[in-house]
Amino acid sequence: MKALILCGGRGTRLRPLTYKIPKALVPISGKPIVEHQIIELKKYGVNEIVMCTGYKHEMIRKRFGNGSKFGVKIKYTVERRLLGTGGAIRNARRFIDSRFLVLSGDIMFRVNLEKLIKFHQLKGALATLVVHESSHPYDSDLVKLDRSKRVVGFLGKPKPGTPLQSRLTNASIYVFDAGIISKIPDGRSSLEKEVLPRLVKTGKIYGFVTNEYAKDMGTFDRLDSVKSAMRHGRKRGQTYK
Repeated sequence: MKALILCGGRGTRLRPLTYKIPKALVPISGKPIVEHQIIELKKYGVNEIVMCTGYKHEMIRKRFGNGSKFGVKIKYTVERRLLGTGGAIRNARRFIDSRFLVLSGDIMFRVNLEKLIKFHQLKGALATLVVHESSHPYDSDLVKLDRSKRVVGFLGKPKPGTPLQSRLTNASIYVFDAGIISKIPDGRSSLEKEVLPRLVKTGKIYGFVTNEYAKDMGTFDRLDSVKSAMRHGRKRGQTYK
């Protein structure tokens, strides 16, 4: 199975750090965030990776090359203008011929990908997104599932104080069947706000609910949280909290 890593964004919330390096190369415990992702993917036999790059793409290519140094095969796409999460996947269509994983390039995770993929297959899903309970639901884009774990709504961020329809939020880790490519328009689009909400009516979008570790490091507060989790995990002989 192949994996696409979406790492083309400018990382504006991590400026001034990302004035010098792309977000994908922000170090955590001595390794760029994307290198941690490659290590996790390899554990599950995912050794063909497409890096969907844009901002400072030359630095990412210089660091990872063809992937041989890391025991994987890496291909690249380059966005000359920002295409959004949906557009980035569409832009990589020449590399996709079967079921594939997608990761946001700022996610530190320890999710059992084997169980995720089996869930996707069992459901006959077009798309499966990893979801977990949010500790800050009024500041999260929430996802509503039915009893069979089918996605029935993308709720966005609720207004403070309003009753919650869900506490589940998207972890930005996905399994897609190749057929989803035809559902994504050319040009710029958002996977989370445009593509997947349109596909809810197909009944083939599912949520894999887990309490395993998945945390984005897209802001300085969240970056500090991920670094802390790594430090504490090492003390217990683990990688993550």
